[in-house]
Order: sequence, then structure tokens, then C-alpha cells
Amino acid sequence: MIILTGHKGLIGLKLYEELSRQHEMFGIDEQTGGRCEDMSSLVELPEPPEMIIHSAAHCFIKRVTADPSQALQNILMTFSALEFCRTSECKKFVYFSSSRIEHKELHNPYIASKRASEELVMTYAECYGIEYVIIRPETIWGYSYDNDRVMIKWIEAAKKNEDIYVYGSPEKELSPLHVDTFTPIATDIMENFDSHKGRIYTVSGKVRKVQDIIDIIKQETGSGSNVVYKEPEPTQPQVCLAPNIEGEDDLRMKVREAANS
Repeated sequence: MIILTGHKGLIGLKLYEELSRQHEMFGIDEQTGGRCEDMSSLVELPEPPEMIIHSAAHCFIKRVTADPSQALQNILMTFSALEFCRTSECKKFVYFSSSRIEHKELHNPYIASKRASEELVMTYAECYGIEYVIIRPETIWGYSYDNDRVMIKWIEAAKKNEDIYVYGSPEKELSPLHVDTFTPIATDIMENFDSHKGRIYTVSGKVRKVQDIIDIIKQETGSGSNVVYKEPEPTQPQVCLAPNIEGEDDLRMKVREAANS
């Protein structure tokens, strides 16, 4: 059995669907009443799980910055998942972190929680022999139960001919990768865990200028939206760093599909 936390989130839902084809899965998510802060009270297994995948997190930087207790919850959830891994004698752990921690100049509660969680993962590897893979997604997008992500917000604004807000200049960079393209990359890493253990992978799409992305969105939605550039947010990077793995998808096609959904 594979245990997956956050299995109702954007990434977790697709992972759960894909991995269920070959594995028995057990999902934990607050959307279904599960609280990852105490996994031992949620899961009783007759034998150690094959793998624990920890994707549950408070992942919206603005929200975590506004309520830093969410950052502490992120760390506690990672601790709980690792403790469950240790006490259940599971030896394989996959942690979904964030590419944001690679921007050394950025400091906010969300990034701090991800840095601390990665340290916990590596600590449990060194002290307790739990093998790990860390995946750092970058601008993964798609529709989910909570559509407060920038690509979806821009598409929805364009469909309604509303202003599209950008916190930065037209030269700001993003590297969007649709969740349907990201999922096979992530599952391939998990299915070949032994070949990837002990490594950290940043996964993103092609780096693009924000203006180019918005041009595609406006073209595919037939939008007359104005683009409003505002002061950059201090908690968000304006440029993208090179990933370990660059996923390839047709951004125009994915935007078209999203616009028509």
C-alpha cells in the first residue's frame, strides 16, 4: 500500500488517480476529514506501507504569509508523516516541496516551512535510514477545488473581459506546467524510486515572459482584458531558475482546454 497525503489537492488528486492503476492507495486529506498533523490516529495497517508520499500543505504563499500559523502546520504535517514512516517501518518517503526555496533572497513563512520540512526529511534519512526523494514543483496549474492559482485566475479574468493583474513587469518570468503533464513525470520518479533516492528534483515547464503567457490566454479566450502591472510582491520571485526536469506541454492547447472547461 502507498499512503498519499493531500490526495484531494491539485497535484495529489492526479497522483492518486495515476498510482491507483498499479497500487493499493490510502489517501489522507483535510477535504475528507483527515488531519495530517497526527497520522498515527488515522491509519492502522497490518504491515508497513510500501511508500509514503507527502503532498499535503498550505501552499498559497499569500495565505500563509497572512496567517503564519499555517507555516507551522506545514512543518508539523511533515514531522507527523515522517514519524509515521519511522514507526511503521516504511523506508521510502517522497516529499513535495517547492521551487521557491531555491530563491535564496526570498524569505517568507511559506518558504521557511518548506526549508524546514526538507531538513526534517534529510534528518530522518540520516538518523533513521528512511530513503527519500524530494520534488520541488514550479507553477503547476490546472483546475481543482481551490482555483486561487495565477494561471486559472488569469484565464477566468480573460473569459470575463476583466482586468488581468500582474505583480511585476511584462518581463517577469513564469514556467507553467499543466498538472496533466507534471503527473507522469512525478509518478515515473516514484515508480523508479531506487534510481532516484537521495535526490532533489525541480520540475517546471518552459520559462516564458508573463506578457507572452497572457497574450496566449487572451488569444485563446478572445479576450479584450486590460493587463494591469502592479508593484512586485516581495514574497514572490520575478525570474525563474533552471529546473532539473523541464516538462514539455503545449501551453496554447492547455489554455484552450481550460478556457473551454
